[in-house]
Amino acid sequence: MSDFKNKFKEQLAEITLYLPLNTVIYIDNSTRTFLNNVSNIQNIRDHDMPKHYYRMTENGLECLDCDVDLFSETNKNNREHFNLNIAKNGVKIKVNDGNNDAEVNIDKNGIIIK
Repeated sequence: MSDFKNKFKEQLAEITLYLPLNTVIYIDNSTRTFLNNVSNIQNIRDHDMPKHYYRMTENGLECLDCDVDLFSETNKNNREHFNLNIAKNGVKIKVNDGNNDAEVNIDKNGIIIK
């Protein structure tokens, strides 16, 4: 608590949010200015985190719909290239292991794997 006379002195509040494992959240764009030092397994910078869905894993937040370009260079070089797109008309998954491409499309017509 702060004394009432201090009401105009740049007061700050720090909030730590703990999420249960496998909880899926959407980080809205309105939170952009509040995000600071958010731990995530893909090393996505705080200002790039809004407008995406994340799942809490044992190792931290995992982006479910981020483009691989948001991942830090260190992490990009140590993982498969993976892209997940979830939309009203279906799900598209693209993976490249450095040598081969794979694509899975799931929609009203079924599942197509290339």
